[in-house]
Amino acid sequence: TSLVNAVYFKGNWRDEFMPSGKMTFHSKDGTEKDIDFMQKTKYMHYAEQGGVRAVEIPYKSGANNSFSMYLMMSDDDFATEATLNSMQFERKKVILKMPKFRISYTRFLKDDLKAMGIKTAFDGDTADFSKMNSLPQYIDEVLHKTYIDVDEKGTEAAAVTAVLLAGASANPVQEEPIEFTADRPFTFVIKDNTSGEILFMGKFMYAD
Repeated sequence: TSLVNAVYFKGNWRDEFMPSGKMTFHSKDGTEKDIDFMQKTKYMHYAEQGGVRAVEIPYKSGANNSFSMYLMMSDDDFATEATLNSMQFERKKVILKMPKFRISYTRFLKDDLKAMGIKTAFDGDTADFSKMNSLPQYIDEVLHKTYIDVDEKGTEAAAVTAVLLAGASANPVQEEPIEFTADRPFTFVIKDNTSGEILFMGKFMYAD
């Protein structure tokens, strides 16, 4: 049996992108590949700080939430969440070009969790889940799967973590636009601007 924790997000852009055909993406390992890009020119919230450039791409707002994707680019490594929280965004006219992309990822976390010191729960002799079930149980494996799909209309993303148990069953002034072209590795963040909670965060580094 298993315990499952799941997060799902699907949102349409407030302003849709237009396809812009093939462009060259420069992957982290130095390889180059022509992939499908999309673009739009809009007034957006834009920021620069410590060599990091960022742009906010809002989704259509729901009744209680306001979600956005943030694209962040830099030639150097940076702490994503801390940098994003400290940036001062200003409304600028931006020519934004970015790839359409889909990323999926699967990882078994048992060894990682053991390395962090979580060992008793994986031991059939010492694990204690009696408050969940009167029959003996222990964690056999922890599986994490996630994906994100980004295109001209919006974003669909999901993350699922399953704990597998063994044992018993259980209108602005015109200005020169800023060009923001994500044709090299970039970080993306999907954030609930109302609560400040980050739903998804990742890096696009290699073109498939």
